[in-house]
Amino acid sequence: MHRQSTQGRIARCVVGLLAALALTAMSAPASAVPLSKIVKMVKDGVKPERIIAKVCDSGASYELTADQLSELRDEGVPRQVVAYLISTSPKRVVETPAKRSTLIKFYKGSYEEALAEARNSGKVLVIDVVTDSCVVCEQMDKYTFNDPRVAKTLNDNFVNIRLDLTGNPLEIMVVTESYKVRDFPTLLFVNDAERVISRHQGFHGPQEVIDAANAAKANKDKPVPANRQ
Repeated sequence: MHRQSTQGRIARCVVGLLAALALTAMSAPASAVPLSKIVKMVKDGVKPERIIAKVCDSGASYELTADQLSELRDEGVPRQVVAYLISTSPKRVVETPAKRSTLIKFYKGSYEEALAEARNSGKVLVIDVVTDSCVVCEQMDKYTFNDPRVAKTLNDNFVNIRLDLTGNPLEIMVVTESYKVRDFPTLLFVNDAERVISRHQGFHGPQEVIDAANAAKANKDKPVPANRQ
């Protein structure tokens, strides 16, 4: 008997998921793979694509909280698995980064203008690198950048700019390549010499961002090795 490939199962499940989300008729709730079991599979060395196939076969949807996202990251669950779990949410509405609303006051000008503003004000520059295909970026906007505590910390003490790589704009690609950005989202705290004080990839909850911001502010005048970039 021919066994269907893992890639084929994933493709079939994705198509099925999209069809299921389009239906309005009520159906029996799916039996979700517990998050604890997903973590165990990761620790047992199961490949991400097999984990996704297993979750996909269950036909279940997940509405993850900020705490659950942080826990999955801390447990080492691969970002592609987390992204798939997020994509199953029946409440998910796909929006481009430019259309998503947050409480963060992102600088409206260019990177060079934001850097000049940070230098003139003596503040650390915060760079948020995102793309429209990044589902974890959506969760950062939803849970972290809409937290009033995070907004007050970043808006009052930093110059913030969002670099959106949607469509691969050349001028932004040049900047992100200079900082060796490879994953999304990536949050960078940068001093006036364009050295990276700290780099944070993937999902981070409100308190984590506040702690990172306070540490960057405290260390902004300390020498930063060039290899931190």
